[in-house]
Order: sequence, then structure tokens, then C-alpha cells
Amino acid sequence: MFTPDMLSLYGSSLGTVGWIFVLIMPVAVGVHLATVQSFQQLHSQGGGHFAGLQNNLGRRGAAVVALSGKLPFAVCASAALAVTAGFVFNEVFVYWFPNFAFAFLLLGAIAAVNLVSRTAAQAAQIIAVSTACIGLIVLCGASLSHLPGELGTHDFKFDVDYRYLAATFVVLIGYDLGLYVHGNDHRSSWRAGAMVAAVVGGAVIVALWGLAAMTVISPEKLESSTVPHMTLASRALGQAGRYVMGTVAIAAVCGAINAMMHSVGMMAGELAKNYLKNNPKSDASRLVRPATVVFIAGASAALMALGFAGEAYLETWIRAGIILWMLYYTVVNITAIRTAHRRSLAQPQAKASAGLLLKIVSIVALSLAATGMILAEPEPFQLLMFAIAAVTMLALMVNLVDFFLNRSKTMRPRQQRAQS
Repeated sequence: MFTPDMLSLYGSSLGTVGWIFVLIMPVAVGVHLATVQSFQQLHSQGGGHFAGLQNNLGRRGAAVVALSGKLPFAVCASAALAVTAGFVFNEVFVYWFPNFAFAFLLLGAIAAVNLVSRTAAQAAQIIAVSTACIGLIVLCGASLSHLPGELGTHDFKFDVDYRYLAATFVVLIGYDLGLYVHGNDHRSSWRAGAMVAAVVGGAVIVALWGLAAMTVISPEKLESSTVPHMTLASRALGQAGRYVMGTVAIAAVCGAINAMMHSVGMMAGELAKNYLKNNPKSDASRLVRPATVVFIAGASAALMALGFAGEAYLETWIRAGIILWMLYYTVVNITAIRTAHRRSLAQPQAKASAGLLLKIVSIVALSLAATGMILAEPEPFQLLMFAIAAVTMLALMVNLVDFFLNRSKTMRPRQQRAQS
């Protein structure tokens, strides 16, 4: 939520549509809270939310949906964010240090922390997110404390542009990464509360940042600037503000990459357990989490080494990953509705959930937001092709794994009968 890329997206959209972008934030919060409730509803059925997905989509379908919603974005965004942190470090703190060297070192350090210890990765996440939150609050307070006459007020329009309003829903995604903090511990009833706190708290801070940006930056500058967060910081606190914002940017990047490596790795490990639970070599599932971390780090490093970072098509691929993530939320809401419907058929006396209407609104809103991102995309064909290719490759991989595992299970009894 607090990465430089998200703040840039927020700033450009704010400059384009004006005040309505801030005013529609409560709607986005409600949409994501409905999704949180859907995760909790699936989790309460037993076996975690994956069990609910599998009951509706099948084992392979649930694996494809879960991986498609996270893995493409994790790989592409990690590369872009690491390079962004490298440029920030080079331009704000140490001018002589090569930005790409910092990006590779940062990516490797985060991967190493995740490989060494899950506890260390979670502790690093707390530090990174806390640093980003405190820094943003300080900058927002400094900007909003200025009297109107000191920096000047700007007349923002109130334009309902559907394509840019979609960004309101985009800036709040990512809260479901917290589902994997303690693995598949079904007793962790605080997960829903933690996700609610992340959505509401994140929305409040982002909205404050938007109000602060409108205080010190003109709408034209917000719409065209690629670094509105740096502009706000320097106008609010001068050079000290740049140092604060540089710290916030690097901390937010570390938090985003760390969360994706940790959570996507844990998710892949949980999927592997479902496939290998009836296999005598089920301990092999423990290797899936570190292998996923290495894959994300290696693929992201390869994108940087091959010169993809900073190119327009990588940004297009990232936006395709965001769309897949929102479609994953949509599937989770649909699955929760179907689960509740089956329960009502089994128990006619059960009343319909009060959150049913909110889930339907969430499905519609997330679908419209994904469509809005496609309409605002300069290269929509490339975006759709990447999304289709990513889902197709993951579906092929899941089906191949399923085929070989089932084949080994059916061959083992035959070999035992032959030996007997």
C-alpha cells in the first residue's frame, strides 16, 4: 500500500479526478472488508480457506487460481520495486553507490532472511511496515500543518473518470498476505481482525497522504509527476523531508518484497501439502517454500539483469498481475457465496448472511476496477496476453504435477502386488 509505485498511482489518479478519489475511499474499504469476511468464512469451514476453494473449484482449479493471483505479480513487482529502491538510495542517500547494485543486494538480502528463518522474515516485516507508517504520518502531519497561505491552495476538479477511480481499489490490495503468518494454524482467529486493521489503517494513511498531496501540489503536477511523494516531502520539510521519504520508500519496498516472498512461499507450501498428504514422502513439501522464495528472487533478478526493469512492458505486466490479484479476490467472494448457499440448502432454517449483499457489491466493484485498469492501460493487448500466458503456464504446471503424483500413487500398489 505504501510503496512508491502505489503512491505515484494514487497521486496521478488524484490529479486526474480530484476530490472524488478521496471520497470514494470508504467504498473501496467496504469492498475489501467484504473480501476479508469471505476469507474468514472459508477459513471457518475447517482446513483453511484453501479447503473452501477446493470444495468449489477442485484441487487443481484452486491451485491455479491461488498461484495466478500472486506469483506473476510477485515476480514482476519485486524486480521493479527493488530497482525503485535502488534509485531512491542513489539519489537521496549515497550518490556514488550504483542503483542496480543496491537493488540486487536488497533482493538477495530479503531472500536470505526468508530462507534462514520465517520468524526473522516476520520480524523484518514489522520493522519495515512500522517505519513506513511512521514516516508517512510525519510527512502528512507536516504538510497538513501548513497554513493555506504558506504553500498555496489548489482548485481540484471533481471529475468522475471511471478508468482512474479503479486505482482506489488497487492501492488497498495485499492484506491477504497476512493469512500465512502462522502457516495453516486454524486456531489463529485473529487473522480477520488483523486484515481489517490493515485495510482500515492503510486506507486512513493513504487518504491522509492524498489530502496532504492536494495541499502542497497542484493537480497538474500531481497528474504528470512520477514522484509526487518526493515532491510532497521536499515541500513539507525540505531536505529533511527527502530523507524521511527516502527511508519510507525503501522500507515500504522491503516490506512489499518480503511479504510476497514469505506469503507466496507459504502458500505454495500449503498447496504442496494438499498434494502430498497421502504420499509417504510428504516431507518433500517442506522444500517447496524455500524453492518458491528462490524462484521469486531468481526470476526477479533475471528480469533486472536482462534489462526489463524500468521498461514500459514490465509496468504493463505488473498491472496484469494486479488484475489477476483482484480477480482472485472476486473468486474468493463467489466461493464464499456458494459455500453459504450450500449450507442454507443443508440447513433450511439457517438465515441468509447479512454480508451477502456486500459480497455481491464487492464482486461487481472488483470486476469493474479490473476492467477500468484495462481501459486505462496504454497497451491493453499486451496486458491481456501476459495475463492469459501466465494463467496458462501455471495451469499447465499444476496439471503436470497432479498427473505425475497421481501416476506415482497408482503405480506403487501395482509394484507391491507384483512383488507379492
